[in-house]
Amino acid sequence: MFGCLLVTGGLCHAQLIAENPDWRDGAEATPPAFDVTRLVPIDTPTGSTLRFGVDPQTLSITPDGVVRYVIVARHSSGAQNVAYEGIRCATGSFRVYARHDPIRGWQRVDDSVWAPLQGNGAARHALNFARAGGCEGRTVPSQTATIVRALRHPPRMGGDGL
Repeated sequence: MFGCLLVTGGLCHAQLIAENPDWRDGAEATPPAFDVTRLVPIDTPTGSTLRFGVDPQTLSITPDGVVRYVIVARHSSGAQNVAYEGIRCATGSFRVYARHDPIRGWQRVDDSVWAPLQGNGAARHALNFARAGGCEGRTVPSQTATIVRALRHPPRMGGDGL
């Protein structure tokens, strides 16, 4: 599989990066408890009725190179959606592991697959998270504190490798 991982001036340029055919997503942990009062906002497109935030206490970096987090999408009407997701910085892809239902709790997404961050409207929030600090280009940050710091103090406009 080849990934499109470098964005320059809003255009995606394919880089021929062969994915390790033996790579497997590690054991999926139970989604962590989250608290909407701790959310750190993520940039959203102008005019969007949704606002996104990540609970920094749900961040984890797995040994297999996946950044996992709980993200909350709030609609201007007050409705919210909560998901437990992962990003593979090396391949520029994301996956939804579970969705939270206020009555039933976490519900596993059994048919979830790794999908590209680029050119995928459903992944726009995940791409924004990756660009805001969830990834360092195609590299996983060394620790979750680095991600939290980047989310709380977004960098100025510039190239980011995703």
